[in-house]
Amino acid sequence: MEWFSFNIIDNLIFAIIDILIISYIFYKFYQILAQTKAVQVIKGVFFFVLLYILSRIGRLETFSWLLDQIASVIVIAIIILFQPELRRVLTKLGQSNWVNSLIKKDPRDLTEIINAVENFQILKVGALIVFERKVGLKNIIESGTVINSRISTPLLLTIFHNKTALHDGAVVVRNDQIIAAGCFLPLSDSTTISQEFGTRHRAALGMAEESDAVIIIVSEETGRISIAYDGKLYTNYSVEILTKELIGLLGYEEATEELTNEMED
Repeated sequence: MEWFSFNIIDNLIFAIIDILIISYIFYKFYQILAQTKAVQVIKGVFFFVLLYILSRIGRLETFSWLLDQIASVIVIAIIILFQPELRRVLTKLGQSNWVNSLIKKDPRDLTEIINAVENFQILKVGALIVFERKVGLKNIIESGTVINSRISTPLLLTIFHNKTALHDGAVVVRNDQIIAAGCFLPLSDSTTISQEFGTRHRAALGMAEESDAVIIIVSEETGRISIAYDGKLYTNYSVEILTKELIGLLGYEEATEELTNEMED
């Protein structure tokens, strides 16, 4: 009898663990999808499933048969229409952070970039800076010119000067290096982006939709600073707010005080 009780408790514990794991996976899956337009489709699928259950309970045979036929078409349509979103979800689920956690962030690198962005804002120089995070950007890097140079303000100012051959593309930054310049980014086909934004902003949003990269955009027309990440575009940043945002997004939390002191000097 005592063995039987322990067996029930063991089974209950494993069942609870099983439910928690599945719940966590579904939660993370929805959390990622919630950042994309696919979230509306999820709501539609839930409604469809509810209709199907009700038709079965009510024994509506004809209606159930119709829903069965529609279901197969809907699955194929979702895969085709939301291929970028599904790819993004699978990419994020497969990310590993242990490599980046071993790399010590140097606040001076971010200071160099912030100084360059401040110059771009004042001089109204268009710029597009991509920070690689967990998802590799090999294809993007290969579309430009490989540089592999330490981050510096003068180099960024030179790259984005309108007389240089690389100024129209994006710069890719990995850890403490400018890996490549003049890179081509995928353009977003989002209909929610404002018409006032040009190719740079649409390219930044496209990059944010397809990877976990963080992208800084400086408008050539207005000098306005924007940032894109997690499939969304955020605008009207001051240099100070941009700095705080990047500290959190790029893993500079431990170097916050040192970076702030350097900027004040």
